[in-house]
Amino acid sequence: MPKNTKMQPTKKLKLEELGRIDVETFKKTEKIPLVVILDNVRSMHNVGAAFRTADAFLVEKIILCGITPKPPHREIHKAALGATESVDWQFYDNVKEAVIDLKTLGYEVVGIEQTTNSVMITDFNIDRTKKYALVLGNEVEGITPAELQGFGVGQGSYLGNSLNNINGSDREKVVYVKISMEA
Repeated sequence: MPKNTKMQPTKKLKLEELGRIDVETFKKTEKIPLVVILDNVRSMHNVGAAFRTADAFLVEKIILCGITPKPPHREIHKAALGATESVDWQFYDNVKEAVIDLKTLGYEVVGIEQTTNSVMITDFNIDRTKKYALVLGNEVEGITPAELQGFGVGQGSYLGNSLNNINGSDREKVVYVKISMEA
């Protein structure tokens, strides 16, 4: 800052001063090539947080599977703060169906799980020509165990070893940042 320049006092911005886009504009905005799959996530708070983070990173959509709670619900809305209206989502009875459909559409499926095939996030290279689907599992059990082998992401497409000390919604954010920076 140049000498003799007075710094204006810092003031917190009001919601209407943030310049946020409306839902209609958000829907038309280009998204990063990422779909998030929530596999049997129990907590409505975690589901709402996933929507809010997907909104912040301009994720294409969220797929809810199994017992994962679905909007509209008051508890999801409390954490999502309106993101259930802006972020596209759909429901599948199980994660296997969702993965099959996404692979058919050309998505590379990546599980966030601690497995013998996990790689460090720093060693995971984003291919800018690919679209990604990120599978996040249940808070206690992780990705449905039968699906770990069943949907074919076992060839080194798991991330987990470097992320084992943070909770699921925080792992999600770390991967979003990695993909959005490299995509």
